[in-house]
Amino acid sequence: MSIAKSALAIIVATMLAIGMSPASAEPTSGAVTISQLRPYIGGTQVFVYINGVGPCGSGVSGPYALYTIDLSSAAGKAAYAAALAAVIANKPVLLEVIASACGTQYPGLQSIYSLPN
Repeated sequence: MSIAKSALAIIVATMLAIGMSPASAEPTSGAVTISQLRPYIGGTQVFVYINGVGPCGSGVSGPYALYTIDLSSAAGKAAYAAALAAVIANKPVLLEVIASACGTQYPGLQSIYSLPN
């Protein structure tokens, strides 16, 4: 075994021994279409309705799944802009949520990936 592989094995074993796990991806949907965006004046959230099942695997309001974008940061405003652009262009997206948000009433989105048509 090379020195580099030995060092990597020691690092991973140490991480596992102290309870750290390697990074994992957050729940991400398959390709979905945003059917509605619902911002509230004076609020800090935009509600995002998608057709089908999202990354948390649950639907609300019949055939729709509902997620939120937090507008209190610049990143949230950029995510809203990406969602709005996807709606206008009728482009599919991938939605990513923070794992701990699944199971809450309106899971918050962590990121939005634009996809080609």
